[in-house]
Amino acid sequence: MKFLLAYGDYGNANQGRDRAGRPVFNHFNWCHFLEPVVLQNQVCSNPNCGCDRSFTGLTSRKSTTQAIVVDLPVSQAQLVRACSESYEKAGYTDGKEGKRQAIQTIRTAEALPAGTIITRDDPVIEASCPGGCTSTRRPHESLG
Repeated sequence: MKFLLAYGDYGNANQGRDRAGRPVFNHFNWCHFLEPVVLQNQVCSNPNCGCDRSFTGLTSRKSTTQAIVVDLPVSQAQLVRACSESYEKAGYTDGKEGKRQAIQTIRTAEALPAGTIITRDDPVIEASCPGGCTSTRRPHESLG
């Protein structure tokens, strides 16, 4: 099952790298490297915040602006359960938000090849595919 993992150097701006290893500016990663992440759905109105272009880590509950699509040896039910538990620990009482985020993230990941590095600017996902394909931009709602 494909899912998203945090990708990029730990720290603040100017730390991201594309598939060729070139610096990508205006990125941050406060998640653990390769931590499972979900699409952030709650976006504030502050244009300097970054929540509209970040993914949320399931363990750290922190954010990153880059994720990589990976094929994990787990079932959809296991991913949904992990997301639901993460959201419950964060204060969501019923786990429904976690389930919704898991399904949305799985659909996004399943629509892209493994190894694809993605960024987002809500609601658009930009993908840098393995093998040097050109970047694509599409609303994440239309993926899957």
